Amino acid sequence: SRAPTRGGGGGLGVGLVGILAAGFVVVRAPVSRRTRRLVAIGAVSLLMLAVLANPRLRELVRHGGWGDTARESNTQRSAMLDAAGRLGAARPWIGWGPGTVPLTYPMVRDKLDGGVDNVLQLHNTPAQLWATLGGGGLLALILLATATMRRLGQLACECPSASPAFAAAASLAGYALFALTDHQLDLPAMNILLVLSLAQLFREVPAVRIHPA
Repeated sequence: SRAPTRGGGGGLGVGLVGILAAGFVVVRAPVSRRTRRLVAIGAVSLLMLAVLANPRLRELVRHGGWGDTARESNTQRSAMLDAAGRLGAARPWIGWGPGTVPLTYPMVRDKLDGGVDNVLQLHNTPAQLWATLGGGGLLALILLATATMRRLGQLACECPSASPAFAAAASLAGYALFALTDHQLDLPAMNILLVLSLAQLFREVPAVRIHPA
């Protein structure tokens, strides 16, 4: 069987970042109405391009359903999620360890409905964490997501000087969407970018209220 095709999460992540950035400009930035309209149009155009640039999403939009290749990929991804559930349940506290998916996946392969003979990763970051790090990995992810949401709540009433933090939040939201269709935390560059975005998000900014004219 072939490896799963790209799920479109990367393109949707880019589109989400554009939408969030436009929302920040429209709602908070001290710009003219004409500029706000142009930014909104640009964000919608970016989202449309992101969808059309991905074969799976383009096929879904144009024909109202998945094609044969996309359906095969969906079956494979569903099997990988099933495998993650089985592997995590076997070792719910500590998982099987980082990098062990290619070694442990064949142990549950015969219990899956469809899928490929072996995989290098499970194409879903929460599933990958559950299989490799168990409940501890999922707990760390939940705590990080909760802290991020609380930080966004703190930034809601701060001045435009917080815009770099909102840019970091938009990037993290885009990656969160992408992470549902892939797992890239084994790449050093991806981890560096995530850490930089989190550092920018949690950086102290002046808490000054802005009253729009």
